[in-house]
Amino acid sequence: MKIDQKDITTKCPRCNRETDSFMHMGGLKIACNCSKCKEELRLKPMGKVHEWTTDEIKDGRKTYQKELLQPFREGQLSKEYADAYPTQVKGMVKEGIVTEKQVRRAKNVWHGDNIR
Repeated sequence: MKIDQKDITTKCPRCNRETDSFMHMGGLKIACNCSKCKEELRLKPMGKVHEWTTDEIKDGRKTYQKELLQPFREGQLSKEYADAYPTQVKGMVKEGIVTEKQVRRAKNVWHGDNIR
């Protein structure tokens, strides 16, 4: 007797219904595709839902937060960088890399990332 994979159903870990259609994340079945599960999860882009990393890496990001900052992101001067390294920013102005106007209009470009 040959069993076809299409005939196999399992229970959803979220709503406990039997189904053969699942939403996957990292190879794990997180929920079925029913409207109840979708509403409960309200999924965001999968790359930003969970980060699978060690506590050592997370602690390192907190310890070396200032060293991880970059002066630009997508062409925009980082206010976080300007506040952390004011002498380097003054040097950038003298060298003509940025203008005083760009320094005044610098924005927090790294605030959405988990580097804090």
